[in-house]
Amino acid sequence: MKYAVVGSGNAAWVVAQAWSERENACHGVLSRDAKSGQALAKALHAQNLPLWPTSNPFAGVVLLAVSDDALPEVAQEARRAFPNALLLHLSGATDRKVLPGRSAVVWPMASLQRGGRLNHSKTHVYWEVSDEADRAEVEKLAHALSNHCHELLSDARLALHTAATLSNNFVTHLLVESRRLCNEFNVDPRWLHDLWEQTVKMQINHPTGDWQTGPARRRDELTLSAHLRILNERPELAQAYQALTASIQAAYPSTSADPSVTEDALKQAPNSL
Repeated sequence: MKYAVVGSGNAAWVVAQAWSERENACHGVLSRDAKSGQALAKALHAQNLPLWPTSNPFAGVVLLAVSDDALPEVAQEARRAFPNALLLHLSGATDRKVLPGRSAVVWPMASLQRGGRLNHSKTHVYWEVSDEADRAEVEKLAHALSNHCHELLSDARLALHTAATLSNNFVTHLLVESRRLCNEFNVDPRWLHDLWEQTVKMQINHPTGDWQTGPARRRDELTLSAHLRILNERPELAQAYQALTASIQAAYPSTSADPSVTEDALKQAPNSL
């Protein structure tokens, strides 16, 4: 199978190299970053094509590995340059229909970094295609990235992407800020590791349980105020703390215990803070 790549950032490197390793030949690379584009084309043993060619008869897959904000404009340019090609993007949050004509999505739910590789046994990939005639080809490209591939339409994929952002990107930010706070007060942040590990394990192993504890749910106003004083010099983080507190309290309007949580289950939960 032949494909071309538009873009030369992290996603382009990871996905294109994975495809080429599975006997998919790269027709060419188009990139605004000439140096990076040339390097990717060399790595893929492909041509470094001009951005944009007037019209190219290439009818294979054109991978649009660009930012979500750039996709609508790039998609129009790509369709003019490759009128017969199947346009494909990698975005979890962008509707397939932003791509005119024959179109598809292959979204690996993973952080993509140049030099990194997708874990075939763990990474999940979600795909969608406009034309039934292209289904087998797109599914093959998805399976070149992972053993776990699922067909998922745009609305459901957007919901999953939102959930992934909440639980991965936002949590990563909070973990980094937690480390910084510890360091500011000369506290070893490694003392938090056991609590983090317990928290994640409980959510994975007992997903139907209700493990939310802490001063927000208990409405411990003195503790909440004390925490905000600690964050006084970090107004953005204090705002995030207040927003999350409000969200927790809206989810749990009563401080009473959840009847679905058994005594044995509570014994396994992380120690209440």
